[in-house]
Amino acid sequence: MAALPDLQPVEGKYEILQKLREGGMGAIYLVRHRLLHELRVVKVLRSQLRDEKDLRERFVREARTAIQLRHPNVAQLYEFEVDADGTAYMVLEYIDGRTLEEVAAAPEAWSPRLKLEVVHQCLRALGFLHRKGFVHRDIAPDNIMLTRDQDGHPLAKLLDLGIVKALRGDDGLTGTAVFVGKVRYASPEQLEHGRVDPRSDLYSLAVVFYEILTGLHPFPGGDLRSVMSGHLFKPPVPFEVSDAERRVPDDLRALVLHGLEKDRDSRLESADEFRRRIEALASWQEPLDTLEGGWSGRTPATAPAAAPPSATSAQHRLDERFDAERSTPVPEGGDALERERAATAQDLRRRIRALLDESRFEEARWLVLGEAWALFTAQEAEGLGREIDWQETQARTLQFEIAHSCALSALAEGDLDSARRSWEEARRLLPGDPRVRALEARLHGAPPPRAT
Repeated sequence: MAALPDLQPVEGKYEILQKLREGGMGAIYLVRHRLLHELRVVKVLRSQLRDEKDLRERFVREARTAIQLRHPNVAQLYEFEVDADGTAYMVLEYIDGRTLEEVAAAPEAWSPRLKLEVVHQCLRALGFLHRKGFVHRDIAPDNIMLTRDQDGHPLAKLLDLGIVKALRGDDGLTGTAVFVGKVRYASPEQLEHGRVDPRSDLYSLAVVFYEILTGLHPFPGGDLRSVMSGHLFKPPVPFEVSDAERRVPDDLRALVLHGLEKDRDSRLESADEFRRRIEALASWQEPLDTLEGGWSGRTPATAPAAAPPSATSAQHRLDERFDAERSTPVPEGGDALERERAATAQDLRRRIRALLDESRFEEARWLVLGEAWALFTAQEAEGLGREIDWQETQARTLQFEIAHSCALSALAEGDLDSARRSWEEARRLLPGDPRVRALEARLHGAPPPRAT
């Protein structure tokens, strides 16, 4: 088993039950408060990233943001701490439910009215977030959790505020030209120049809305470049194609397409307006059904027993639980070790792929340099490194083309300030490209260099 983060700071107050999942930034564990007997979630900053100032500060910012945002449709933060040795963790509400990404795989659990309810509640959360002066920037199915409230009614909760941006000013970690989020759900302005406002979140939610209504992405593509091009330049797949059976009413189609406008000034103006438009739909008046088809949460019926008193380290206790809770007997010998190694390798590949999907190339490299070289053969680790380089080059090239095009358009309109900003972005992305020198010459009033 791969080494687990050090959870000793939380052991006094919480009993560690199990590891839920790994992410690019850290690991997430299910814990139980020793006095309140309440299940909670602990998110721990990955040990190999503790010395990375930008990533550590992003983790701190996630906690500072989340602690300000108390809303029924936003996952609650209970406490947060960074120890002297750099170990950072936050304790969050445990939500007994499933992500929208998981539920979307079971369409029989969905009715049109239930889909409207989920998006409506997400808009309530976003409206609250925006009024507080924040933009989420990572609205996606895996960041929306679905559960029930105390009366058994459907409840949507917004997760992962790690890349939330304050409208009143960023802290310097994400410059205006740096993309954060998931390309599949990113707004055109996120991809183009990184400057976002609340309408960017509405666009991302409209992409999610389209997807849960039709089962298809509005801008399909087999690679990063084609998806980015779809967001920036192509119209959504027509509903006549994605919904040939006409399950989506015309008024709902029009609303989703309004949210997918590429020009944000033509888009829905606010989360409140989006929500009111949903409430005006004829299908909103239909009765809200219950949650069926596997929507129920995954809280263990019986929490695992406490570890023996002699086991004092989090690593030892977690290892014992993972071994004790295997569903099938493990034969003696090397087979068990090989299976465990294969499972760990598969999990690592998944984490790297998830980071690449979000264009978080440096974090993916950290995993390759740290864990992949220890786990994989040198050939496979080198292959992963080459794939990261290739995907980053593709993303950088497309962003350069966009910046270059924006600079030319601004020059044609006489907007020298915008042209200079786009030129600086193009120069940052591909400093050796001859078009950068040609733009510089035009900005300084000199004739462009002759082609050789």
